[in-house]
Amino acid sequence: MSFCLMLRRETIDLHQILFLVFFRTGELLTHQSCECLEEILKGLQFEIIDLQETKLDENGASALLDMILYYESATYLNISSNQNIGGLGWLALSQLIQKSSCLVGLDASNMPLLECPARTLSRALQFSRLTVLHLENCYLTGRPLFTLISLNPALQELYLAGNGLNGSQDSMQLGDLVKYNCSLKLLDLRDNHISDTGTVYKYDSIKNDGNICKLTATVSCCLTFNLMN
Repeated sequence: MSFCLMLRRETIDLHQILFLVFFRTGELLTHQSCECLEEILKGLQFEIIDLQETKLDENGASALLDMILYYESATYLNISSNQNIGGLGWLALSQLIQKSSCLVGLDASNMPLLECPARTLSRALQFSRLTVLHLENCYLTGRPLFTLISLNPALQELYLAGNGLNGSQDSMQLGDLVKYNCSLKLLDLRDNHISDTGTVYKYDSIKNDGNICKLTATVSCCLTFNLMN
């Protein structure tokens, strides 16, 4: 079994830090091969574990995510484009998000996030340490979006591009998200069908909140508000 391991050394404030990046992008990961990875995960902590488009199934995803949690193997996990992780996979991912003491970044883009997994994920996010979350192209609109609006207080960057967000209801929910997540600094809404009214609603929420630094949105063109000043 092959894998790609990248090591990068940097010196910061006279302390040498070893950065490890584990890549399996685009390779097939079966349940059996996931179990074989335990010896690697046991011995090393990775800056990034990249499992993008590895065709994980429900059992493989559940086993691998449980290992990543048990060994605290990563500070950033990319599990995007794995559409078949099923209920067990989403449950294991939610447990990882909620219980990990070192995971601060997650990319779960290009994976349909329906109401049931959205509810499970929402509960986990309330207690997680995540500061960066990518949920792009997840069909996250309507009720699943409503389920997820009570996000965690640590989140600083939220990427929701390409979710088909539209109408005043989605806009109101996003406005509430901005209001009640005081740590949020960046909200990416590119490639959504956001009306002028909806954009104004979110802009007013951001302006009144005073915390968020940047809103990136697409209406008919790419529109960016920089609210640093």
